[in-house]
Amino acid sequence: MPALVKELKLEGKTALIRRLERLAAAAVDVARPKAAARLSALKALDADRMRMDHVILTSPLMVQHMAGLGRVFPYLVTEGRELHEWALGLESRFDVVVSAFLREIAPAQYLKLLEEKLLQEYGMRQLSLMSPGSLAAWPIEQQGELFRLLAPVPERLGVALLPSFMMKPEYSESGVFFETEKKFYNCRLCPQPACRGRQAAYRGG
Repeated sequence: MPALVKELKLEGKTALIRRLERLAAAAVDVARPKAAARLSALKALDADRMRMDHVILTSPLMVQHMAGLGRVFPYLVTEGRELHEWALGLESRFDVVVSAFLREIAPAQYLKLLEEKLLQEYGMRQLSLMSPGSLAAWPIEQQGELFRLLAPVPERLGVALLPSFMMKPEYSESGVFFETEKKFYNCRLCPQPACRGRQAAYRGG
C-alpha cells in the first residue's frame, strides 16, 4: 500500500488513501490471477528462426540469446477475467486509474511466483525472459505462434488472442523463460523512457 500511495502521488490525501484501500480490498477479494508455463524442446534453425516443439518462431534476438539451449519455458500469465470484469463496473476516473495499477500488479506478482517455481522445480540458477511485442526484434504478430505452442493453456486460463494480437484480459503477458548465466532485460533494448516496469537502462542496439 505505501508503494501504491507513492506511485499515485496521494501522500497526505487521507480521504483518497482510504478510497484506495477500499478499492484494493475489493480487488483482492475478486482477483483470481493465473499463470502457467510449459517445458519445450528448442532447436535453432538459422540466424532468424527457432523451433520450439512443433512451432517455428522468428526472431534474430531469440536466436542470439537462446541458440545454445536445448529447452525453454513458454509461459502465460493473466490478471484473470474476474479482475477484468470488476474493473468494467467502475465509474469514477479515480477508481478506473487505481484499478489499472491494481490489475497490473496481479500478473506481475504471479510472473515472479512462476519464475521461482520453475527455478526450484528444474534446479536452475537464473532465468531471463522475452515477450513478443515488447521489442521490434520480436514483433507482436509472433503472439499467434506462441499461443499455438501453448494451446490449450490460454483457453484454460481464460485468455483470448484478439485479431490485433493483443490479449483479453488486457493485463496478460506471454513470453518465453530461458536459462541464462547473465540476466537479460528487454529494457536494455527498449527506448521508451516513461515505463513504470523498467528494470534496466536503455543501451540501444
